[in-house]
Amino acid sequence: MKSALPFNRAGFLTGTSQATAFVSGVVAMLKSRFPKLSYIEVKEIIRSSAKKGMAFANNSISGGRLDARAAVMQGERRQMKKSIFNSLASKTN
Repeated sequence: MKSALPFNRAGFLTGTSQATAFVSGVVAMLKSRFPKLSYIEVKEIIRSSAKKGMAFANNSISGGRLDARAAVMQGERRQMKKSIFNSLASKTN
């Protein structure tokens, strides 16, 4: 990814140091929007919402590239399922 370098330069860098900031941002976005998600759920959402691709198959845990939009959409679906389940559970009690 393109990143800032010393002496007012820019260049392409790779590795976990570059990915950490982006993944942390998506985690913050998910927790802000869905505060009741557990860290395990957040991890599952990020891994399963990654865009799969051959270029990433051996270079990442998920085998894909981080997709913030897909992660938020998956969080919304998960939240909706929980709401429906809780609503149905409260009606049977």
